[in-house]
Amino acid sequence: MDKPAIAIPSPVLYVGAFVLGGLGQFIWRVPMPAERAALWLGLILFALGVAVSLQGLIVLARNHTPVDPSRPDLTWSVIFLVPVVLIVHYKIIKPEEAYLQKKFPDTYPAYQRRVRRWL
Repeated sequence: MDKPAIAIPSPVLYVGAFVLGGLGQFIWRVPMPAERAALWLGLILFALGVAVSLQGLIVLARNHTPVDPSRPDLTWSVIFLVPVVLIVHYKIIKPEEAYLQKKFPDTYPAYQRRVRRWL
């Protein structure tokens, strides 16, 4: 199968970083499990995060309490932003650019000159 050698699809990486950012408010240090366990742990934590968020919204709606978007706590999400951007750049964008350069050696350099890397 012809495909670029990227480490992880970028949407999965972004969702995982936001889940970790939300959990960082409650947990200070989490040991890094093995790769397969990390995948399942991420999926479980994502599902739990969605469930907790929905439950919170239900409780707020039931009590007629609006969510105040003017006071978000994004501390952990911002902390995880830098590593995520570095991972995306070096583990996704660079390998994909090398792959596209090999696959389209005549047209890809012209495309790179026309299109910015971080749209």
